[in-house]
Amino acid sequence: HLAQAGANVRMIDCDVIDVATSVRFPHGYRDAGRLKVTTLHRRLVENWPTTQPEPHPMRVGAPRMSEGVPAQHELLNRLLADADLIFDATGNHAVGLFLSDCAARTGVPFVNVTTTFGCWGGRVMALRPRDGACFDCVYLHLDDRNNEHTPPEQRLIPPEAPNGVIRPVGCGDATYSGTSFDAVPVVALGVRAAVSLLCDGEDGAYPPMRWNVATLWNRTYEGDPVAGRSHEFVLDRHEDCTECARRSG
Repeated sequence: HLAQAGANVRMIDCDVIDVATSVRFPHGYRDAGRLKVTTLHRRLVENWPTTQPEPHPMRVGAPRMSEGVPAQHELLNRLLADADLIFDATGNHAVGLFLSDCAARTGVPFVNVTTTFGCWGGRVMALRPRDGACFDCVYLHLDDRNNEHTPPEQRLIPPEAPNGVIRPVGCGDATYSGTSFDAVPVVALGVRAAVSLLCDGEDGAYPPMRWNVATLWNRTYEGDPVAGRSHEFVLDRHEDCTECARRSG
């Protein structure tokens, strides 16, 4: 979606395409066993060559495994040095925390996209540096609102399937159930937020988003399908956020 919108993309991922999870990936059985960034790079070059896509097969946070190989933080600093935005779709909290810190240090916007178990819903963060809540703030606000006294539409955790984690036979890593058609609206909302942030201040461009966190429901908390419900929030810095206190000096 970002490439179709005309953005130059640098893709960082270490994963390979798996038949078991191909229901949520644009490439299917033919590319099983191949690196995701390699297959995506091929598709982008063939269809949108002006985007200048760059594939970088690496695991964020992995240790250096051999001599003569640059440390990962050196590689990431090189890749992110002139980036205009960081887009995180890993669904990994630790990676999101790390990349949000990278965005804060380089002074660029950060977009984080996650889906819940079963793809019953999802959450998008569109965070601007030094403006409103940071990644840590969002999770502090999440803890404040995640209780029975908060109306469902005001919670920052969208609906999710109970017992939604599964482990395919022969796989050492757990995954979750969920379809591509339920995941796509969440991803599309993240892309809209990214394009909006990249176009910020440009006349006649995509308009600005008036929120920094949004949740999207594909189902209710009881599991009933709905025609897509979005809830937008404008979150300020949390009073207990140590990261914001550290960055402000």
